[in-house]
Amino acid sequence: MKKRILIATLLSFVFVVSVFADITSDSALEYLKYLFSENYFAAYEMQNSEMRAQFNVDKMKELITNIKAQLGNFEKMYFLRQEEREGYKFNIFRADYKEYALILTVAVESETNKIAGFSFNPVRLIEYVPPKGVDLNKIEEKQVEFGKEPWKLKGSLTVPKDKANYPLVILVHGSGPNDRDETVGPNKPFLDIALGLASKGIAVLRYDKRTYTYKTSIDVKSITVKEEVIDDVISAVEFAKTLPKVTEIYLLGHSLGATLVPEIARSIKVDGIILLAPMVQKLAETMIEQLDYLVSLTPLSEEEKNQYQRTKDLLLKLKNHELDPSEQVLGATANYFYDLDRYDIVKTLSELDIPVLILQGKKDYQITVENNFDVLKQKLSNKSNISFKLYDGLDHLFMYTEGVSKPEDYEKLRNVDPKVIEDIANWVLAK
Repeated sequence: MKKRILIATLLSFVFVVSVFADITSDSALEYLKYLFSENYFAAYEMQNSEMRAQFNVDKMKELITNIKAQLGNFEKMYFLRQEEREGYKFNIFRADYKEYALILTVAVESETNKIAGFSFNPVRLIEYVPPKGVDLNKIEEKQVEFGKEPWKLKGSLTVPKDKANYPLVILVHGSGPNDRDETVGPNKPFLDIALGLASKGIAVLRYDKRTYTYKTSIDVKSITVKEEVIDDVISAVEFAKTLPKVTEIYLLGHSLGATLVPEIARSIKVDGIILLAPMVQKLAETMIEQLDYLVSLTPLSEEEKNQYQRTKDLLLKLKNHELDPSEQVLGATANYFYDLDRYDIVKTLSELDIPVLILQGKKDYQITVENNFDVLKQKLSNKSNISFKLYDGLDHLFMYTEGVSKPEDYEKLRNVDPKVIEDIANWVLAK
């Protein structure tokens, strides 16, 4: 395998052979069985020549011995998915322990069925706690699938129990390859909102984003927000219209999703939209603001100052459309930025006549109040169908933060503020 095997840091676990009993056997699974039940010679024989040179029996034994000392009792293991690329099948498993999960990846050569790579990534498990006001006894959740091939998406439909009918809110993610919960560190803002609204009598549909589900097959060179966001939201609305008991459909977008939801509402009929931290500025301009803010939080070395200036110069070129559209920039093409720039949220909102609720946290440094929320409020104050709400102490995730908002806050276990969920619920139910 050309990319060298990464044998992860020495956190780890005890595998018991019997845990595999109910899982279909294949090369990747057999390899894990041998390795973690300490049948090292059998595991070694399954490897290709390059893998054998890097990961011999002595190294296997050293790794597993160190691993066993690190974690508590093994709880469960399950297969996640398989990804195929460049002649290899990457089989991905998850093993759960009391405080950690391990994401295990076993690469298998497609032609020879030999093991070509093994790695694992430890993830600290933090027990999810719903926001205040959530009553899990009042809700139920089922797994759903919608959309068209080759981009079918899986999601969760959370509904209030024992109600003859209810409104439904579809959640639209921010930028990046987000899962259905819009997970950021230990936090799950979309799960908070889904459970909170369902507890108050409102159904919620949330789903894994296309760039999350199909991250290995998305063509970065051609993707725009139409393929990344818009097409799938339209599919979600079409799916929601087939559901029994649903009386009205609302879109709730966060960040990039909030920016695009007004445009989507022009393409397919919905009963109202909720915008959490929508962006008025160009994306590159917003990123420059974020960069400047983050740099202001800590002193920089000379090398860091140079890197900061190079990044800022690149973003300025993006802002001014001075780069070739096909040029790769920060994980996308310049064309991705240029395409997004053509969406005029102020103009679009001014032309909508459906109910609109716009929410913002005062401590949001990613999309600032001054250059976004305040601009919308000033330019759209004459629109009686649009309501605005600003929250003290809340950041971009609509979670409370002490002192100055900073990136480390996203690694602290928190919830979407219950007042935000209550305000959204009251607004939807009043329609």
